[in-house]
Amino acid sequence: KDDFPVFESTAIAIYLCENYDPEEKLLPKNDPKLRSQVIQWVIFEASGIGPAQGQSNFYCRFNSEKIPFAINKCANEIKRLYGVLNKSLEGKEYLVGNKFTLADAMSYPMVRGHFFSGVESIDEFPNLKAWIERIDARPATQKGLNVPVPDKMKEYRENPEKLEEFEKLMQSYFKDRLKI
Repeated sequence: KDDFPVFESTAIAIYLCENYDPEEKLLPKNDPKLRSQVIQWVIFEASGIGPAQGQSNFYCRFNSEKIPFAINKCANEIKRLYGVLNKSLEGKEYLVGNKFTLADAMSYPMVRGHFFSGVESIDEFPNLKAWIERIDARPATQKGLNVPVPDKMKEYRENPEKLEEFEKLMQSYFKDRLKI
C-alpha cells in the first residue's frame, strides 16, 4: 500500500490486518485489551514456536547427521511451548476472545505440523489437539491449505515415502549450502 515495504512475517501480518481487515475479524482495533492479547500471542509464535520448530525441523529432517541431544532439546522446548498453549486454551475455543483471530492464524500452521518437528503426537495436549481440529474444520482453512498447491503436510503425514524424499532433497540442499 502506497509503496510502503514491510518485512518480517509478524509485522506483515499486523500491517495487513490494520490496512485490509476493516471488520476487525483478525485484529481488534477498538478494544486495547483484546488487541494486546492478540499481539502477545502473535509474538509468542514469532519468538517461541516458530524458532523452536524451525530448529527442530533442521535437526530432525534436514541435517543428514542425526544429533540426539539437539533433537531432544528441540522437542522438549516445543512441548513446553505447546503446554503453554494447551493451558491457555482450557475452556476456550480460540486463543483470544473465543473467536478466530490473528493469534490463531499465526500459531496454527506451525502447531499443525508438529510431527514434522519431531513431536509425533500431541495427545498429551488435549486442548491444543481440539484447537487444531477446530481450525482444520473451518472451510476457509481447508481452502487456504490447498493454495497454491495441495496440502503438503497432509501428504507427508499420509505418505511417509514422500516425506523421506523431501528430507533427502533438503539434506542435500543444506549439505551443499552449509558444507555440513
